[in-house]
Amino acid sequence: MRGGRITSNQTIMEYIFARTIFNDRGCWEYIGECNQYGYGRVPYQDKDQLVTHVTWRLMKGKKVPEGKCLLHRCDNPPCWNPDHLFIGTRADNVVDMIAKGRASWQPSEKERRPISILKVIYGQTPRPTPKVIGKLIRRV
Repeated sequence: MRGGRITSNQTIMEYIFARTIFNDRGCWEYIGECNQYGYGRVPYQDKDQLVTHVTWRLMKGKKVPEGKCLLHRCDNPPCWNPDHLFIGTRADNVVDMIAKGRASWQPSEKERRPISILKVIYGQTPRPTPKVIGKLIRRV
């Protein structure tokens, strides 16, 4: 991994803090190595891991559940401030992206409909449950 190595007397959190800047919006931006999407990566437990996941585990005391993602309230990929992160699904992330106008495409009114959002998420129109539709309607 580029960007330096953790020394034997340095914890992973010291390594991350040494490569962090704090902006006026409360973001803790990792300025070390990032992946192609701008999310920080660090060597941890013998493999490269996302800074957000490592710090979430160490600061919150729990791992991100399998099948779930860490989403940013601040929409700032290098930010790892745990107050700016929340656990959600990929579907939650797509709904959040559309609701905040971050989609790389501009969805039409028809594309903002819950069934269209599900099609974007799953690549086809699934048979959604009323609970899923209700959740999407409330978020959009």
